[in-house]
Amino acid sequence: MNKLSSITGIILVGGKSRRMGMDKAFLEIEGAPLFERVLSAMKENFTSILLVGSRPERFAGYALAPHPDIYREAPWEVSIPASLSRRQI
Repeated sequence: MNKLSSITGIILVGGKSRRMGMDKAFLEIEGAPLFERVLSAMKENFTSILLVGSRPERFAGYALAPHPDIYREAPWEVSIPASLSRRQI
């Protein structure tokens, strides 16, 4: 499959895990953290990947610094347009 070079893949990583009680990004599914599974799928399809969320120290080992969510208390649906405003379209 060809990678999409003109489209940026966006991963939302800003959840506070209030209901889950743990960081969903690092919840293990079949032996791998959820974030790593999503990142792997995104790398297969996009040449540019943007993380949007808080607590960047969680992702220090991935060479992808999250961009802060400009609407921190808003639901995830608001994070999508916020992340798009970070890219030139």
